[in-house]
Amino acid sequence: MGNVVDRFWDQGVPEVSEDLKHLQGWSREALIDAVERFKTQDRLSVRLAAFWKILDLHGRDEAMATWTALGLKEDGCVDFLSLILPMVAMSKQEIISRVTLIFSICDFNGNGAIKRSEFFIGLRCLFKGLSRFFPTATAPSTDDLEVAVETVFKSIDMDKSGELELEEMLTFGYRSKGTRALMYSFPVRDTRVFEALVCFIGADDTRQRARMDQVSKVE
Repeated sequence: MGNVVDRFWDQGVPEVSEDLKHLQGWSREALIDAVERFKTQDRLSVRLAAFWKILDLHGRDEAMATWTALGLKEDGCVDFLSLILPMVAMSKQEIISRVTLIFSICDFNGNGAIKRSEFFIGLRCLFKGLSRFFPTATAPSTDDLEVAVETVFKSIDMDKSGELELEEMLTFGYRSKGTRALMYSFPVRDTRVFEALVCFIGADDTRQRARMDQVSKVE
């Protein structure tokens, strides 16, 4: 994990563009509200109109400027995970609180554990999204991410279940130098510590299963 992060920031952490600064420094509550709004729809990908509503942006002009700054075409779409996970990483929370929120978002069936495939998808979406915010960063390859996932699972999947439970992820979050290195440039302004799983509402079981199927097909 540390090697992936080191290469990602090998030129330092650049300034995010002016049109994207309002997506940094969000509160935990605002991020959770955005996820809840997203979960009312049936698709993993969002278009401009849904993007505007989910993030509760101030009008079409701001939405369009943000959309364009992310490198998206007006008639295009973006997978929500690659948007919200970087926003969590760049939020104003304590780092461990960011880790538990990312874990909760990637726990697609809400059972308090994430599979290897879910962890890989989450990690890939996180770096893919950060690359939109910081185009000069060195994005990891699929092989790099697979090695990182394998390393993490070997080090913290203590019961060899093939899943990471929240307690294991907390241990990783507190000990991982790579996690701290990834997020240290985004200042903490909320010193509350959240270690519990976030149980999202806003989607019934059918929608949740459909979304998991879409996630598994993400390129």
